[in-house]
This record gives sequence, C-alpha cells and structure tokens, in this order.
Amino acid sequence: MIFTIGIMVILIMGGILAWLWGRLPPELPWLYSLPWGEQQLIKKEWFAGMLGGLLGLFILTNFVSEWVGSKDEITKNTILAGGLIVVVMYLAGFLRVIGIILGI
Repeated sequence: MIFTIGIMVILIMGGILAWLWGRLPPELPWLYSLPWGEQQLIKKEWFAGMLGGLLGLFILTNFVSEWVGSKDEITKNTILAGGLIVVVMYLAGFLRVIGIILGI
C-alpha cells in the first residue's frame, strides 16, 4: 500500500511536469539554500532528471524493504514509510516551484 501511494505520487508529478513542460522556463528555482539569484537556478532537464532519480530510489527502497523486512513486517513498513516521506518532501518542493512558475 505504501509503495503504491509513493509510485502514484511520483507518476502524478511526472504527468504534471510533462503537461507543463512547454510552459516552463529554461531554468527553474530549486536551490533555495544558495544566495538569491542565478545560483538558485537549475535547468528544467535536471528537474525532470531528479524526478526520475526519485523514482529509481523509491523502487530501490522497496527492494531493500522486501529484503530486510522479509521476516519483520514492521521493519519493512518503516523503511517504506521513510521512502514515502522523502517522496512527500520532494512533492512539497515540486509544488513550490510549479506554483512560482504559474504565479499561484
């Protein structure tokens, strides 16, 4: 159940990104820990690549949880929940960037 939720969230973000791809500027604000300006920007291809990397890491997390949690359901769910928290944190940043671009 946790894995399915995470995959669905990632696929929805991918769909939104694909739908808005033409409207996105060449560079997007992402690195908020850096000083204001050009240093905070990343190319939109990196933005899409990070989403693909998130998908790969979440699938890897599922394999690890299946391997480690084969005898302990609590451990399995804890590892998957940690992965889902990472997905939700990425979702928050994703929505912030999309909101800035769309003026929401």
